[in-house]
Amino acid sequence: DKVMWLDSIWDAVHSFVRPIGGAMLALAILDPADPATQVIAFLLGGGATLASHVGKAGTRAMVNTSPEPVSNVVISTAE
Repeated sequence: DKVMWLDSIWDAVHSFVRPIGGAMLALAILDPADPATQVIAFLLGGGATLASHVGKAGTRAMVNTSPEPVSNVVISTAE
């Protein structure tokens, strides 16, 4: 939010990076003995991370359209 629209570009790139990272993290904490459990954990970890990221990126996209600077400062502080 310090450079106009840079945070939106950052969020767009991280729309691919964060879900993969969340899925890999969920996969890393499981016992590798059961492949079915690994697949479920991979999908749930990636899905939860994607849902969280979509909420953050969506909020940021809405705030970027507001003309006043106060909401950007408040949202950045909350993030």
